[in-house]
Amino acid sequence: NNLFLSETKRKQQQLFYLGDDAENDKEGAYFYLKQASLDTRTREVALIRPEAAAIATATPKTCPLMIVSSSQDEQTRNDLRRYVERGGRALVLLNQAKDSTELASMQKFVSGLLDVADLEITEADERDYAMLAKIDFQHPIFQAFADPRYSDFTKIRYWSHRVLSSSQQEPWTTPAVFDDDAPAIVEKRIGEGTIWVLTSGWQPNESQLALSTKFIPLLHAFYGRSPGNSAN
Repeated sequence: NNLFLSETKRKQQQLFYLGDDAENDKEGAYFYLKQASLDTRTREVALIRPEAAAIATATPKTCPLMIVSSSQDEQTRNDLRRYVERGGRALVLLNQAKDSTELASMQKFVSGLLDVADLEITEADERDYAMLAKIDFQHPIFQAFADPRYSDFTKIRYWSHRVLSSSQQEPWTTPAVFDDDAPAIVEKRIGEGTIWVLTSGWQPNESQLALSTKFIPLLHAFYGRSPGNSAN
């Protein structure tokens, strides 16, 4: 008897990270991201800190997601919007700003990216910690946690977070909200793609997210299915 096996070749894909934190900085988001594999049975994902030219030419098929953890110049912002309009995904992390200048720079960047002219970003009132209080488990980001066995996010504490506000009526949707009613994640569709903003970082000085069992499944949800790829 003969047995013939056909080995499926895994697709080579990329994840772009745009941030100014050092590779081994344990207070930066990149340190924890590089330890979380997005590989699956059908894909291999390379984590890349790209040059500006690579952002302009990236396609959603080869690079389904870009993660941004610091403000970017106008050209990069425009390239990022065009990438999203073509079907890409962008995940923006609002880390705690070192000073008012850094906060203003990030506010300008996010305002332009979301096309919300009067966007305001402020620091939430000081308290011991915040928790996620309202989560839309029907949303694709959280569907993997819809089972009651996995839906408890109360053990993840957020030491600080930012507050997004605008006078526009429904400038975004909000899949998750903190217990002070501030958005934890906002989402906006741009063309064929999606932009998400996380109002707190995942590194331990910001929250317990990166050290929780929810972190890697959430990253897979953000990365999602790329065009022509039927597997997560």
